[in-house]
Amino acid sequence: MVRISGSNLATASPLMLAVLFLAASAAAQELTVQEVVARMVEAQQASRRQAQAYIAERQYKVYKDEERRANSEITAEISFLPPGEKRFAIKKSSGGMAENVVRKALEHESTMARHPGISSVTPDNYDFELTGTSACGDRLCYVLKLLPKRQTKDLIHGYAWVDAERFMVRRAEGRPAKNPSWWVREVTVRVEYDEVNGVWLQTASSATARIRLAGHYKMDSQHLSLRRAEVSAEADAAAAPPPRKRRVARGATGLATSVSFHNQP
Repeated sequence: MVRISGSNLATASPLMLAVLFLAASAAAQELTVQEVVARMVEAQQASRRQAQAYIAERQYKVYKDEERRANSEITAEISFLPPGEKRFAIKKSSGGMAENVVRKALEHESTMARHPGISSVTPDNYDFELTGTSACGDRLCYVLKLLPKRQTKDLIHGYAWVDAERFMVRRAEGRPAKNPSWWVREVTVRVEYDEVNGVWLQTASSATARIRLAGHYKMDSQHLSLRRAEVSAEADAAAAPPPRKRRVARGATGLATSVSFHNQP
């Protein structure tokens, strides 16, 4: 397996870069779709077994009708406690409907963390086709076509990019297998993952939707920071206040839940 590091990319000539990727791609193609999926599932299980507590900060931006400047910006703090407990707190917000959409997205992400089997990229949820290999930044990835086995908003028709060395999903994108709400249409979602300080987590996401009577909306998220947390799940659960019920605008639920696809710890 040929490995290309970020430092190498900075100095490699375009010709050398092409040769290295072609060599890595040729080696990667030796695996079948069954072998890629089996190694991916094994890597996901190992990641969950080795998961550590952390506190991450994430920024959300909501755009309306193709505007370049965000209408709203929200900063959230996400706490993860293995094996599957996620909590969040809004640290900064411009208010309005966007904050409610972000809260709904984070609530759904917390649910998916407790029940990862619902949306995980595994043979329980998908049939797979291996379409080839592709670069993900400076990494070579297998590209799997995702064919959901159930019509549910928590699965997608789309593609997953699986790291050819680590066999973790680095990117997934597509459209929900089932429309999240009557109020939304033309929903698309993209989620990106990477290792940050030894923790594999979501680093970016983007969801777009056309909301009836409201127009086109896009919600992007970006990882800002991460620190390790030394706290027990029991202590955190005792200290956490109960979630407040909030009214969410029609259509907002669909945009919120669509971006929560396959969130890993």
